[in-house]
Amino acid sequence: MDAGPPIRRILPILLVLCCVSTGVGMVWSVLAIYVDGLGISMSLVGVMMGAFAGARLFVNLPASVLAMRFGRRRMMLAGLTLLAASSFAASSAASPLPLFLCLLLQGTGSASFATAALIAVTDRGQLASRVRDMAGFQGAHLLGLTIGPAIGGLLAARLGYPMTFTAQGLMAIIALAMLHAIGPDPARQNATARLASTPVEAENGGSGMIKVAALAALSYAHSYVRIGVNWVLLPLICAKWVGMGIGQVGVALMVGAIANLAILPVTARLALGLGRIPLVTAAGVVVLLGIGVLAQCTSVAEAWLAASLLGIGSGLAVPTLTAHVADITPPDRTGAAMGLMRTMLDLGMCSAPLTIGFLTDTPGFGIGGVLLLCAVLLSASNAAMLAALRRANRRARPA
Repeated sequence: MDAGPPIRRILPILLVLCCVSTGVGMVWSVLAIYVDGLGISMSLVGVMMGAFAGARLFVNLPASVLAMRFGRRRMMLAGLTLLAASSFAASSAASPLPLFLCLLLQGTGSASFATAALIAVTDRGQLASRVRDMAGFQGAHLLGLTIGPAIGGLLAARLGYPMTFTAQGLMAIIALAMLHAIGPDPARQNATARLASTPVEAENGGSGMIKVAALAALSYAHSYVRIGVNWVLLPLICAKWVGMGIGQVGVALMVGAIANLAILPVTARLALGLGRIPLVTAAGVVVLLGIGVLAQCTSVAEAWLAASLLGIGSGLAVPTLTAHVADITPPDRTGAAMGLMRTMLDLGMCSAPLTIGFLTDTPGFGIGGVLLLCAVLLSASNAAMLAALRRANRRARPA
């Protein structure tokens, strides 16, 4: 079975996304060190770090509604303009409060652009190409976040931390110039025809909404586990249990990122061969294997294996979940559905470091207890999704 039309129809959007993500990666690679250097407490450092992601969390859904009403391209333009302006303002912020406000605006601009871009990719998609399109979206985002930290660290070391914000602003301006290559939004009737290439289930007693809610909840679980296990617990385990230095920890994280990127081109074909839901279930098993390896990790090789399994599982699950939501959502609700998916992913990104950090320090819980909690969360979410889908299918079945 063909995987759909050539990816060049969405390539301009992916290039703009990669450009924006590179700018974000430049800032986030050094932000904690920069904020800590302003002479504030560690609790305020956490608040500053959470400003960007917190703004994204609350903006995703409103941005999706505005993108559906005023156009995807206009929303991307507005988001990039705000991101550029707030980045340049942050480069000259000399105290915590102005910097905090700038980070809030950056999160708002980033969410506005990314949500509209995701809807634009969905508009241009067809049933056979949706998983590949979503994998391309995630891959472009991850590629930028992989390139950005290297550039950001170099700029901070040679020109100072504020220069990373200036560079982020310049990347946003470049992205604005690249928007011209995207072209206008597809005509409403054409987009509707593409999005309706699979049966829409909204009329079947709300069964479609049950499925979307179940898939969104599982997306949250994958985001929580990915951020919490890979970015919080894996570095701690590498340092405390294996005795790896900071450079070796960085390599382990890089191995996971490479595994994530490497599996994305394969995800679409696996989804076509196995089916969306079986692939998502298999992805959960891969992540659970990664958690299991990490739970008894005592060597560098095991750390690399765990990071790879976590990256592969995420690369299989997230694009497939997003594509399946697009499959079952009516055309007039696509924006809200994509906004919901981004909100759940960002919610996992926000909540995982906060709760896992607290639980790890809780007596009697520790790293092992948190790993078990993450495994239970993912397993329970996957089981709940399967149960919800079965229930929705029974409700949708004619009497």
